[in-house]
This record gives sequence, structure tokens and C-alpha cells, in this order.
Amino acid sequence: MEKYNEILGLNKYFKPYYDITNESYDYWKNFIVNDKFYDVLRGVLNCLDGQSAKDKKSIWVQGTYGTGKSHATGVIKHLLFEPMEKIADFFNNFNNEQLKSRLKRFRENNRVFPVVLKGVSNITNNSSFSLEIEKAVKEGLKNNGISVKTKSDFEKVINHIEQNPLNIDWDKNIQDHPELSMYVKDKEDLINKLSHYDKGILQTFEELSSKTLIHFSQEKIEEWLTSIIDELRQKNIADKLVIYWDEFTSVLELQNSGILLAKLQDIAELAENKEIYLFVVSHRRPHQTRLKQEDIDHILGRFESIDYSMEPITTYHIIGSAIQKKDKKLWERVRNDNVPSIESVIKIISGNEGSFVTDLIRNLFPLHPYTAYLSTFIARNIGSTERSIFKFLYDEEKGFIKFINENPMPNGCSFLMPDYLFDFFLDEFERSTDQRFSSVLDKFNLHSKSVVEENENYYAIFKGVLLLNLLYKVVSVDESYNSLVSPNFDNINAMFCGSKYLSDVDECLNFFNTKQILSRNPDNLYLVESSALPVREIEKTKDGLRNNYNTIEKILADDQKKELINYISSLILRQAEINIFDASLQEHLFKNYLSKAFNKDHTIHIALIISKNLQERAQIVKTITSILSDDMFANIIFILLDDILSQEKIESFLDYHARALVAERHNLKEEQMANINYAKKLIDQWIQSAKTSTVDWFLRSVENEKVYKNKSKDLLSDIPKIVNEELSLKIFKFGIENLIETRKNVNAWSYQMSKASAENFLFAEDLNSIEQKTVSGPSRYTREILKNNSGQYIVRDNLSFCNDMDQEHPLLKMWKEVQLNIDSRKGGVFNIGDVLEFLSKSPYGLYPNMVNMATLGFLMRNYTGKLYEAGTGKPIEKEIMRDKVIALFDYWTKRRSGDKLEVRLGTEEEKKLVSDLCEIFEFKHKESLNDTKWAIREWIKSVAMFPLWIFELIDDISDGTSDAIKAIIYLVESVDRDFTQEDIKDAWEMINSVKTDLMLLFQKYEQCENLFINWLDNIDNITIEENKHSDVIEYVRRHMPEEIGVASWTESKVREIVKDWYIQKDEPVSNLKTKFTFEKQSNHAPLEVRFFNESEGTPVSWEWNFDVYGSGATSDEKYPVFIYENSGTYTVSLKIVDGQGNVDQLIKENCIEVNDVPDEIINKKEEIVKKILNYQGDFRSLLIKLVNENENLLNILDKYLSN
Repeated sequence: MEKYNEILGLNKYFKPYYDITNESYDYWKNFIVNDKFYDVLRGVLNCLDGQSAKDKKSIWVQGTYGTGKSHATGVIKHLLFEPMEKIADFFNNFNNEQLKSRLKRFRENNRVFPVVLKGVSNITNNSSFSLEIEKAVKEGLKNNGISVKTKSDFEKVINHIEQNPLNIDWDKNIQDHPELSMYVKDKEDLINKLSHYDKGILQTFEELSSKTLIHFSQEKIEEWLTSIIDELRQKNIADKLVIYWDEFTSVLELQNSGILLAKLQDIAELAENKEIYLFVVSHRRPHQTRLKQEDIDHILGRFESIDYSMEPITTYHIIGSAIQKKDKKLWERVRNDNVPSIESVIKIISGNEGSFVTDLIRNLFPLHPYTAYLSTFIARNIGSTERSIFKFLYDEEKGFIKFINENPMPNGCSFLMPDYLFDFFLDEFERSTDQRFSSVLDKFNLHSKSVVEENENYYAIFKGVLLLNLLYKVVSVDESYNSLVSPNFDNINAMFCGSKYLSDVDECLNFFNTKQILSRNPDNLYLVESSALPVREIEKTKDGLRNNYNTIEKILADDQKKELINYISSLILRQAEINIFDASLQEHLFKNYLSKAFNKDHTIHIALIISKNLQERAQIVKTITSILSDDMFANIIFILLDDILSQEKIESFLDYHARALVAERHNLKEEQMANINYAKKLIDQWIQSAKTSTVDWFLRSVENEKVYKNKSKDLLSDIPKIVNEELSLKIFKFGIENLIETRKNVNAWSYQMSKASAENFLFAEDLNSIEQKTVSGPSRYTREILKNNSGQYIVRDNLSFCNDMDQEHPLLKMWKEVQLNIDSRKGGVFNIGDVLEFLSKSPYGLYPNMVNMATLGFLMRNYTGKLYEAGTGKPIEKEIMRDKVIALFDYWTKRRSGDKLEVRLGTEEEKKLVSDLCEIFEFKHKESLNDTKWAIREWIKSVAMFPLWIFELIDDISDGTSDAIKAIIYLVESVDRDFTQEDIKDAWEMINSVKTDLMLLFQKYEQCENLFINWLDNIDNITIEENKHSDVIEYVRRHMPEEIGVASWTESKVREIVKDWYIQKDEPVSNLKTKFTFEKQSNHAPLEVRFFNESEGTPVSWEWNFDVYGSGATSDEKYPVFIYENSGTYTVSLKIVDGQGNVDQLIKENCIEVNDVPDEIINKKEEIVKKILNYQGDFRSLLIKLVNENENLLNILDKYLSN
């Protein structure tokens, strides 16, 4: 055999199309069922078997030339009408069981009568349109041996001529009218042509008749069709009617198609109630025609639109049927000699379709499998009447015939390669108005010569790659993703498998990439961009971008950094702070960045370093070694990636960004977004590679000042394990992670305020109660803090430490340090958050999670009932201590709740002092010294009604008793911070020694007024008449700055007030009377309070004190506004003075109560601030100020930012 044409040819009788109006017997059964056919059949059944009227629609099937849509339509026609026994052998072979069952159910109750039309058939107006349908219906009835009473317009006219009620001489009439006689000879010829449904004769006859005042009324086609289906139902022949109209494209192209489609729409509407449907088959969509958009919208609203594209199996079957094997045995031998070289490609293309498809592809030899496969997409998207796959087969200049006439050649190809398809369809691509093709064709025209000059074999590969580009641009997204039309290396390789070109593919693609003829993008596609951008402008823009992307931190986008960081941190138990650094950093800059990089003491600090070349990597190792000698940078883990973000990748990255900017300037939005995505994908791909990289790591521990580093390379993916099991233990030597069992559940380490974990250990009575509370789930691992690494408990049943336990156990080490730090604060108020803050740092590193909150809960057990609130003096019992534990973590991590942590460590002497004072003043039990002080104040105010120092004036009082009274006055008048534990001890000893005397003394409270009067009478240089004592006492009560029992009621201050009275006693009485009210916006800090002066008289000055017992903040405004920043209870006073110097004062004890800010408001503010920081609009600083200063606006701001 010299050429393939000796053993191959093309079937002369092969029909590449299916004529639905002229079917050969059972030829329809040759159809190869495929997924697209199933889609169409399913859509048809949905329309014909709709549950409601609106679901019943006509069908519009569209697909390009040669896709097999006409054959598929013919199959559906037969399946819906033929008797079941005639179609069973066909649909029983369906591999879609669900659709097969549905079709059977439909046919059990339905039969669809088919009416078939094709093309225009001389349709010019509505009349001829209707007549064509009548003709098709009557022919369909006749072909199926069905007769009906409903007459067509043809039959009505014939009947009128034959019966001749007007006695017209038809022969003469015909001869008298040349426009009719030129077509028919006489009456019989006229009847004959009408009986053969000649529309032109009927329309001419009707026009002549109307001129002679003889009119034939035409029934509307919709009504006529309804009469037909009614008769078919009565005869039990069919209950639905479908008009199958193939090649409907020609109707759309008519000059008056808009008018005709209005009639089409009327017929389509019959589907809803009359079960009459249109099944339109077109190779164009309505919007590709000259129709108006409003007409298209009206039409498509009545139709279910279904795409029909050619499936590969259909292509293989048609091509196989077209090729004739002249010498089958020789053909088989030649095929078997060549096919083994392409078996891998056949396997790729056939996929999971089975041996049937595999055999079909093999039997297409000498067509290369990729040529056959790509033919499908050409037929689907590009083919036309001038250029189709069938024309390709029969073409002698560029097609299949040319190939078999000239091949095989010595050292040539045994297969018809895809470049033949490119050559044949090139004219079609160039004629296309689709702008997506222009860039590919420009690329071909621009570089063809240089490619041929480089290597002739490259030219075939070039055309193959461009063909893939052309098809890639027109296939749908789901088809293109990872599909065989993607212009990637694997597909290009497979395309030329088994040919002489295969060995050149690698070098050819490198040539394309190097010369930028076809550049490989980050998707590994040799893709032709949509437009050609100016090269010089790209290069200039690229140079301008270099400073914008000159470091790793600038090249990696935030989400890419986050992905790389999360890859490491997500599997590290302890919270980690990871920062990415460029290896090119100079040492002083690196140190500066490191000093600001990490904000939390409890986290693992990791510096992830990325190099751009090997020289940088070598230098950064020296820099790290130097930095590790500095104590400031101990406990930082340095991780150095081996995978380098090469200069080549950076250049490509810059090139894509430059292209994006240039495309934007030229208003090429699609090109702009494509290049932005390419730049991102390039780095994304590097990140995926980096995740598999090996690394070096370095750490200098603060504890032993030793430098650690890996002895051999570790994988980046192993870093979390290395951190958890090795490095974290060196940084947090006494951290809970040193207990192996606690590390076995990641949820026990996730950041959370676990109140339950704190309660389980803080509230526990014994070890058994903890075990019962920590049976399952992540809480199971919190009990492990009470064990050593051998699994043995380190505490007894009563939760005290065992004597023989390891002294280096983390829990014991923390317990000792907590005890040392708190117990050393005896004697005063302290902030427990500050005192215990060392626990949040190395070597302990507590932060909010289940195991750490359990740990702190256990550590604070010992201080339940021993610590007292600084403000109220109340002992801190279990529930309050739990809240303190939560506040501690809140303070350490967010610097909040610090005001809740002011405490005082109680002593045995304090309890005794409270007990003695309660006994002396006959109080019931008081919880705290503070409660006792307030009770004494109230006793002085309500019972004694005069200051305690009055009792020192009683005769024969001992010095010890007098000193004890002074000690009580000091305790009552002071706040927690004013006295120490030593003061408490001294006071108790002093009071306890004369307790009985004091009890007896204070029982004489009724003598207080007389004692006070005696004291008044003994003031030097003042004489008070006996009847004026009550006036003096009232004057003192009104003019003292504070009430009875407070510090200002000292002898000296009262003496001054009495002297004031004495000086002005003869002056007119002042009408001044101090009054004030206030208004507050909320109940929590920061609290804004507006004060309103409502005093009587004519004051000319106002002296406000907003915190009498504290800061003493003042104002001289008449209506001041004051903001209370901290929670607490505040006493307010107002002193007024009139023009004559008269003074009056009012004090309101504890009138302002300020609570802590509720957690929900704190959280809400934080959430809104985050939104503001991400907000792209203006006034961000103003919005943050509004959030912090006016919580009434929170909901409004939240809603505004959400929009």
C-alpha cells in the first residue's frame, strides 16, 4: 500500500443529515443515544407532562449545523407516537433507568400525534403560514391512515368547486383569468392541484374569487388545530399534538418574520389548555436574528429553550459511518500497527465510556483520536453550511480526501493530526464576527513565518495549540475547566502523541514561551490573551512597579499571607503570632521589625523568612545567628524556607500586574481582571509549593540562654508538631503543654473564655467532684493538669499537693509563685491582675482556653474567702472568685476589667476586729470590715447623732478607751487604701483590750447632746446663751461640708463653724437653701451626668464637688456636666454663696452609682470598630470617636456600616 486511498474512501450514499420529512424505514433507530439527547427528552416530557397549565410549554431546540438535532427530533417524534411494541427495542437500551421508566409511564397514558414541517416552504404571510401547517397536518393524518371530518381550507374550496352552488362555469372562469390559467388548464386540473395542497394555487384562486364577490372564510389556524386534536381524542388516536418544525432558522430570516412569529406565538399558547405544542428546531437563537428584542421576549416566554450540542460519541459514529473501508483486512493490519502508539490518548478521551466508545475511536483510523475529539467542539460551536465536519471529510484541498490521497509519506505522519482541522476551518474563523477569535488569528498571522523558520515541525504544533485556544474560548465554563480543550502541556502532548511532532513538543513550547509567542500562564495554559497590549508601555509600567513589590511582604497579598500563616498556626496548640519577613533585610532593620512584630506574651512568636535567591538565604542565616545573641530576641522561633520565591516568578508577577494596569488604561476590563488573577494565581501556586518545602529553624531560649536549631532539614508541614512537642516546652518551661496528656485534644487549647473549666476546679470540694465534672469531651483533658506525665495524680483527695510530687511540675511551680506574690502583698490594697501577670508570660504563658482556665481556677482556690474587694471590703467567695478568674484573663489579653481586680488580702486579726466591733455596737454579723464601717456610720448618724469624739468627754474615761475611740474614728473615716494590715492589727489590739468599756460607753448615747453642749460652752472667746444651743447645733448641721460620722466633724472644724455662727448671729437671717437634681444617660462607665442647680435665694457662686470622698473633682458652673470614668458609688455636694457672703451647703451621700460596662456593649463596640477599620469610606476616625463616646448610636452605626 502506497497511500491510504487504496484501502479507504468515503461512502457515496452516506447522508450527513437527517430529513425529518422524508425518513427511511426505521432509520431513526440508528441514532446513538447520548446525554444531550436525554436532556432534550427530559425537557420535552417536562413540558408535555406538566402538573399545571403554566408548566406546559412549547419547545425550542437550538444547536449549530451538524450536531444531530434533527435526528434526535425524529427519535422523539417516534417515541411519543409509535405503538409501544415498535419502539420497545430502542428505548429498552437506554442506560438512564429513571428516564426510561418515566417515558414508559408517560406512554401508558399518552400518545402524541406528530405534524412535521421543514424550512420555509414558500411561506410569505400569515395565510400561507397557516396553510402550510394545514397541509402538514393533513399529510400526517393521511400517512398514518387517519381520516377526520375537520376540513382544511384546501378541502373546503374543492368541495365548493365540486358542488358549485352558484353554477359557475369554472373552465371559462379559469381561461378568463390568465393569472390562474397560467398554472391550471381547467377545473379538473385546479381540483388536482388543490388536492395536493398547492398553497400558491389556493391563494390565487381566493384572490380572484374575492374580486368577483365570492368569498371563502378562513378559519383561524388555532381553532382549526383545536378541532383536529378534539377529533383525535374522540377517536382515541392521540390526546396531544406536536408540530415538529425543523430548519426553522429560515423562517426567522424572512423579511416579515416578526408578523409570522406573532402567529407562531398564538399557536404556542395552545399548549397550556389545548395540549397542542410547537417543537421548533433551529441552528440560531432568536437574538441572533433581525427580530426586535420585545418580539423575542414574547416568543421565548411561551417556549422551553433547550440547547442541543453534538456529543463526541455522535461525532465518532457519524465519521465512522462516512469512512468506507475498501480493503478492510489491510486497513485493520495498518491500523493495528499504528494504534498502540496512541492507546494512552484513546484512554484519556474515552474516559469511563467503556469499550464501545474505545472501539469507535480506534475504528476512525487514520484520524488521530484528538482530531476526532476536537471535531465535536467544532461541530458544536463553529460549523456552518459552508464549513462542517462532513464538508471536511469530503474536501480534496484541505480535508480528509487530501490526507488519504497524500499519506502516509516516508517519515511522515500516520495519523490525520489536528492541524488539518485548523487549516480547513481557518476561513470560517476569519469570517466569524466573534471577537474572541481575533486575537488568536492575529497571533497566527503575526508569528507563522518566524515559527516555520525556526522549525517546520513547530508550525504544526503552533496550529494545534491555536486550535485549542480557539475552542477554549467558546466552550462553556464547565466544559473548559480541566477539559481536553485547555491549551495545557498535557493536552498538547496528547494531541501529537503517535506523530513525528511529539519529540519536538517540549522544545517547541519553550521556544513559544521564551519568545513570548505563547506565554505559559500560572494555570499552565499556553493561552492567547484577548487583545494585544503595547509591549513598550508594558515594560515601562513594569519598571515603575518594581519599588511597589520589592519585598516579600509587598508581593504576598494579605489573604496569601494569612493562608501561609494559618497552614502553620492551625495545628499549633498554643496561640501563635507569625510574621513573614524578607530574607534581604539588613540586620538593624530586621531587629527593628522584630521588636514591633509580636504583641502578646502568651503566644508562640514565629518569624517566617522567605528568600528570593540563594545568596539572600545564605546571608540571612548569618543575620539570624547574630540576632540570637541578643537577649531581646530570645524565645522567637526563626523559620527559614528552602523554597525560594525566584526572580523569574517575581518578573512574571510584575509582568502580569503591568499588563493589568495597561489593560485598565485601554479600558480592557476582561484583560485587566485576567492578568490580576494570573498574578494572584502565580503566588498561590508558589504558596502551595512552599507548603511542601523543607526548612531550617532556630530558637534561643530565655530559660537557659541556649540556642537550638534543627540538625537536619524538616518539612514545613512538620513544624506544628515540632513546636508542640519540643519548642513550645523550651519557651514555656512551666507551661501546661509540658503535661503530655493535655496536648491530645486541640479543642482544649483553642482560645475561649471557658467559665465552666474555671468553675470545675475552683468550686470543687475534692478530687472526686473534679473527676465527675470532667468525664468526657475536651473537658476530659483539663483533669490532666492534676497529673504527672506518668498518669499519676499529684494531689490528694482533698486537693492538697502530695509530698513526694515532682517539684518541677508546672502546676506546683505556678502555685508557689502565686502564693509568694499574693502573700507578700499583706497589709494593703493591690491589683491582682498586675501581681499575677507573670503567669501570662514565659515560662508559664496562661491565656484563655479550657486547660489554662482550669489551671487558674485551681490556683485561686486557696484564696477564696481570704481576698476582699477593695471598694466594698466584701470577702471574695467562689462565685465572685470565678468572675475574678475571667477578669484576670480579660485584663492580661485585652487590658480590660482592671478596675475589677483591686483586692486586699484579709487576716485573722481583721475577722476578730469585725467581730469585736459588731459586739460593741450590738450589730448582727457583718461580712466585711467595710460593711462594719458603714454600719457604724449609720449608728452615729441615726442613734448617737453626734460625732464619736464626744464620748471622750465623759468623766473618768481611761486613756486606753480614748485611744480605742480614736482608732474606731480612723477606721470609719478611712477607705481601704488608707490603712494597712498593721493598722488593722494595732486597732484590733487597742479596741479588744477595752471592748467591755466601749460597750458600756456607747450605751450612753443619749448623753451625746448634753456632752456636745458642754463642749460648745467651753469654746474660748465665745459665749452662747442657753436658749441658743439648739440654733448653734442646727447651724452646724447645715454648714458642715459632710454629715455626722465623717472626717470633717473634727473638733477644729466644728469650732470654726461655731465661730462663724457667733460672728453673724446678729445679722439678718439668710434665705439661702441649697437644692439640686441630676440626670444621667445610663448606669455604667463612662457615665455622663448633668447637674441642675435648683437652690432658693439669690446665690452668686456655686461650688460643686462630684466625688467628696475621692478625687474631689469640682466645678463652679451653675449647671455643670461631669463624666464618671470608673465604676463606684459617689457622694456629691453643692455649696452656694449669696452677695452678702451667706453660705449654704447640701451633701447627697452615695447618690451616684456607676456600674461596669456590660460585656455585650464592650463586644458590640469592638465589633463595630472592626467594621469601621475595614470601611472604605471617609470619616473613620470620627466614627470611632462616636462609638467610644455615645453608645446610643451603636445600633445606628452598625446598620450604616452593614449597608
